[in-house]
Amino acid sequence: MTLTNEPLETDKKVRLAVAAEIRGWLGKRRHSQAWLAQELGLGRAAIVKKLAGDQSFSLEQLVLTAAAFDITLGQLLGEDILNAKSPRPAMRDEDSGQLPQLDSNQQPLD
Repeated sequence: MTLTNEPLETDKKVRLAVAAEIRGWLGKRRHSQAWLAQELGLGRAAIVKKLAGDQSFSLEQLVLTAAAFDITLGQLLGEDILNAKSPRPAMRDEDSGQLPQLDSNQQPLD
């Protein structure tokens, strides 16, 4: 999974990746979407939106999902999601085009 600096695009990619992992676990354990909805106390329409990546799972829902599958949260999410790093824009000095030199005791500028 490659993340970008675009917040909305990154959010969507993360939602889709999480949903794919959960759908995978549903298949592995031979459970239905209705079963997961019941485990999370959600309606069928809500779980469909979450599994399609249209809505995010809350942290609490992810923990409950992992518990329902009797796995860890790390197993539920998978290594790709856990190890993904969102690239950050480089900090450049506008005048020189160079990256600023930071020391170990950087002080805020006033």
